Amino acid sequence: MNRRKEGLKIYYCGHEECEPGHFFGPATRAHYLMHFILRGKGYYQIGDDNYTVASGEAFLIKPDELTFYKADLEQPWEYVWVAFGGEEAERLLEAYQLSGKRYVCSWLDIGETTDRLLKLCGAYFDSSRSREELTGWFYLIFSAIRKEACENEKGDMGYYTEAEKYVRHNCGYDIHVNDIANYIGIDRTYLFKIFKKYAGISPKQYLTACRISTARDMLDNTPLSVTEIALSSGFHDSSVFCKNFSKEMGMSPVKYRKRNQ
Repeated sequence: MNRRKEGLKIYYCGHEECEPGHFFGPATRAHYLMHFILRGKGYYQIGDDNYTVASGEAFLIKPDELTFYKADLEQPWEYVWVAFGGEEAERLLEAYQLSGKRYVCSWLDIGETTDRLLKLCGAYFDSSRSREELTGWFYLIFSAIRKEACENEKGDMGYYTEAEKYVRHNCGYDIHVNDIANYIGIDRTYLFKIFKKYAGISPKQYLTACRISTARDMLDNTPLSVTEIALSSGFHDSSVFCKNFSKEMGMSPVKYRKRNQ
């Protein structure tokens, strides 16, 4: 069976308040399965690795891996579990640092995320709800994991990677250096430092370079006018665009287009 055919699929979900010592396994699962601990604690085992997992944390079961988990005898856990799969699921897990040998993570905004988890379960068992609503709740739940992973695990390189992706995906919009810093949760001075460290240029220079790159692609591959390209690539008017383009490329956008025709 090819599990990568679908973008993101929620196969099943549930909400359980476990009895003390309640356990499951050793067993394998056909899909990815995440247990989000709402309260209490328990134990998760995969191979020779053992984890204590408590409220505000989650553990991941990966397809075809033999696992065992058990509720604590004194503070048994209550959890919401979600079975999911697809190519987009694998991308999410990699992006949120849950690929490879990482199986346990924490999640922020516990009250809000708990509410989202319960709403996901409610939507799953309501036949009037759409698949898009299910995946929407799932993305929101994952966003709480991502915040903490970026803060605690990846350091300067993690911040730079997040900032660089944000710029590439949003350079066509009216974004500024403050927007980049706010998105990843650091101040402008720190942002400048890590861009100089990893890119060799300032965040503003990197943003401009991304916009110029976008504009070059449009000049090469579309019939759009220079003004239309300026606005589409994130410049607020064509004169600013032409000035920056000429500085970067050594020629005007019009000459660049003619040279490549």
